[in-house]
Amino acid sequence: MAEAAPYKPGVELRRELTKLESYATIIGILVGSGIFVVTGRSGAIAGPSVPLAYLVLAPIMLVTAVSYSVYLSTPLGTRAGGEYLHISRTTRSLYLGFVTMWLKWLSYIGALVILSVSLAQYLKFFYPGMDQWLAGVLPFGESLRRSYTGDPSLGEAVVATLAVLFFFVFNLLGAKFYGWLQTVMVIVKCLAIVVLVVPGLFAIEWKNFSPMFPYGFGTHTTPEGERGFLAVLAPLFFAYAGFEALAQTAGETKDSRKSLPMIFINGLLISMVIFFLMSSVAFGVMPYQELAGSSFAMSDAAARYLPWWGGAVVTVGALMAFSTCLNATLFVPARILYVFGEDRVLPQW
Repeated sequence: MAEAAPYKPGVELRRELTKLESYATIIGILVGSGIFVVTGRSGAIAGPSVPLAYLVLAPIMLVTAVSYSVYLSTPLGTRAGGEYLHISRTTRSLYLGFVTMWLKWLSYIGALVILSVSLAQYLKFFYPGMDQWLAGVLPFGESLRRSYTGDPSLGEAVVATLAVLFFFVFNLLGAKFYGWLQTVMVIVKCLAIVVLVVPGLFAIEWKNFSPMFPYGFGTHTTPEGERGFLAVLAPLFFAYAGFEALAQTAGETKDSRKSLPMIFINGLLISMVIFFLMSSVAFGVMPYQELAGSSFAMSDAAARYLPWWGGAVVTVGALMAFSTCLNATLFVPARILYVFGEDRVLPQW
């Protein structure tokens, strides 16, 4: 497993993904549970300085995106494999690439759990009695509800499982169907973000940003946990996680060497602007103490300045955000196994 054999294509992937679908992939992954879930909770760590924290993280992510863009402009940028190809060919060690990507696989499993449960929890905005309803329709549902006392709740666990199964089955249909579904969901999500941000910019109360650093600039430990501006950078980094998955689609993207490098940069820049605007609106219209304690932070923020339907529209956007992340997170791991098979580090069947 020391060095890669010359690449000899066997069964090749179909190049069915367009530029639009590639943008939908990277924006779909980035604008997900991080901005809709982590942002509000981060208020308890750093107060209203969260939008500034997103800007501080931006240069780090741009440097990473540039390195991926350079990699994708090489001949390897025409193949699926992403980080695995980059690591194994740069170090000339299949072993390092193999170990790294199995660790990546573990991270995908964790991401699927977080995303699917977050989707189920946001669904309770529309169906707060979801647990009781499922207990009534499922076989032995009431007994399960009484005996199951975990977190997530029984209803959330059932919905999360069904969501993963739905996108898994849809991904079996191929890249073309994946790209179509991803694009539709991202468009719906972006429309919801426009509904949240545009009127929200005019509803900002600047007093909500004072003091900007209520817990100080540095990191310090309190009985409630870590507090301070620097302490919030680590959890907010989660919002940027996963965008490198776009590199895994290179084997199924049309003219990938030309299109993907710029899509990496542009998609990340677009997402950064969305993060900053959404978090600025959220902390500008709600005191950070209230935002930190909200289960539906963005929806509750929208309800402050939009009619009764505003919170519902934003919640639909949040559901689409979790769904686009789920869809892409299920799409990528199979491409890693595909390249493992090409390199014969796993059976080719």
